[in-house]
Amino acid sequence: MSNWSAQGYMKAVQWEGKIGHMSTNIVPIPKITKPEDAIVRITSSAICGTDLHIYHGLVGAKNVPWGVGHEAVGIIEEVGPAVDFFQRGDRVLILCMAEDGNFLPKPSMSFVSSEGPVAFGLGLEMGSDKGLQ
Repeated sequence: MSNWSAQGYMKAVQWEGKIGHMSTNIVPIPKITKPEDAIVRITSSAICGTDLHIYHGLVGAKNVPWGVGHEAVGIIEEVGPAVDFFQRGDRVLILCMAEDGNFLPKPSMSFVSSEGPVAFGLGLEMGSDKGLQ
């Protein structure tokens, strides 16, 4: 474990508003803030077309910096008290969009939560939840 992670920080790839440039920065490790939250330690991630659109300045939030990426796999480090299907140590796949924060045994193609669409890795005003950044 690196010194900065032991102190509550982690690495994150972030868009800082400069076309053709992404940065790897040290940011605070997210905290559980809602009962249905989960913290996932990313072990592998993918680059998708959306990431390339961000890189070229075509999509994403205007208020920078913000974490990019929305396709990953990882291990659950912590869950909120309302999470009853997953537990610490579970390996999970993170999809690019979420429904209402609940696990669906038979997923649908409706990617809208009660608070509107949630697309990860595009910045807060584009629908991301702060903890996903």
